[in-house]
Amino acid sequence: MSALIHATQARSDSKALSAPKVTVMSGEGASFTIYDQVAFDLPNTTGTTTTGTGVGTSTTNSNVMSNVYSTQVGSNLSITPTITKDKKYVLLNIVSQQIDLLRLRTLQVTSTNPNTTAGAPATITQPVTVPETETSNIATRVSVPDRGTLLLGGHKLTAKVEKEVGVPILSKIPLLGRLFSNRSSIQDEKILLILVKPTIILQEETEHEAIASMEDIAATARP
Repeated sequence: MSALIHATQARSDSKALSAPKVTVMSGEGASFTIYDQVAFDLPNTTGTTTTGTGVGTSTTNSNVMSNVYSTQVGSNLSITPTITKDKKYVLLNIVSQQIDLLRLRTLQVTSTNPNTTAGAPATITQPVTVPETETSNIATRVSVPDRGTLLLGGHKLTAKVEKEVGVPILSKIPLLGRLFSNRSSIQDEKILLILVKPTIILQEETEHEAIASMEDIAATARP
């Protein structure tokens, strides 16, 4: 059975495509952002509030506040295009950032015990789960012909996870423990490819095309 599990292989491919389009003036900047929110919960916070109920009397109430936070993972692309004088090329100033979620790690955090009653410990230790992220950046300045396509790569994330499952006690026996345990390795790879295609829009050409289109429509509509 162990040999059969190790011999079994599986492959899963996933592709996601985003095709934003924006019009910007020469020398001005444009940006594209695609982010996901990853929520995580921190230990609750205990506080007290005191309210007066009359002359010389007050009431103290304790309340518990939840601490839910979130972090952003995804990609951000900023582009500043500049058209050359001959109006045949576009100088692109590109800055790209990719933030990936590696894992949710649980840590043991020691803090002051809010319980001040007699006999209570001064500190308490509790698990806290927080996200671990990896950030990669690419910055470049390149000249691309009008209607040409630029390919940006380099955003690559590879993670390897090893898991071992076995029968308690028996799996810890030297040599013999291999018969009562199973070890597997999972490798995950993510690649981000960015395609940039600049198109120069000249106002004179756009006006001539619009006028020609209107003349064709008017000619077709004549009896």
